[in-house]
Amino acid sequence: MSTAREELYELAEEDYAQSSQQTEKPSVKQEVQEAIHDYAQQQQQAQEESAANERQRKNQEQQQAEDEELQASSQAVIATLKEEMEKDEDFKKIIKKNDLPSTLVEQIAEVADPEEASLIVRELANNEEFQDSLKRSKTSIGQKRIISKIRKAVLTGGGPQRPIPKMLEKSIPQYNPNNAHSSYNDDDYSDIAMRHGL
Repeated sequence: MSTAREELYELAEEDYAQSSQQTEKPSVKQEVQEAIHDYAQQQQQAQEESAANERQRKNQEQQQAEDEELQASSQAVIATLKEEMEKDEDFKKIIKKNDLPSTLVEQIAEVADPEEASLIVRELANNEEFQDSLKRSKTSIGQKRIISKIRKAVLTGGGPQRPIPKMLEKSIPQYNPNNAHSSYNDDDYSDIAMRHGL
């Protein structure tokens, strides 16, 4: 037979056990909230993954389009250079004699029109300063800048502030208005630069 004290202890233990079970066991409301939160996180993660995949797909498509365009432009530059070599023996000798960079065709394709390729190659072959600059440049961007500079020099024919390209000096001095600075016309220079996007 249990005493009153023992019965009180038993009741207290039962009450404590019940209260601890209630605190440990989450309510239905909490479970629903956690489930909604987990679902929202999963949805957000899925959206982020989908957006990242879409960005990657677009980047790949853009890169592929740029590669195809560069390939087509390079082929046009090569065709122009071959045609010039067939027409002009001196140009053929220039190509064989000079140690031109292997990436030159692609660089010309990126910064110039195919018809300008032979002019750029001639100027590069006849100008040691440009050759040295191109050899010293370690990056593709730096090399493209030099090719752009050569293109600009050839198309504008130099000027009072710029030296006349070697190609024009040697090949057609009588047609180069910049040989005589008194006949130089600012408007002509600006017009040429604007038409060729310089």
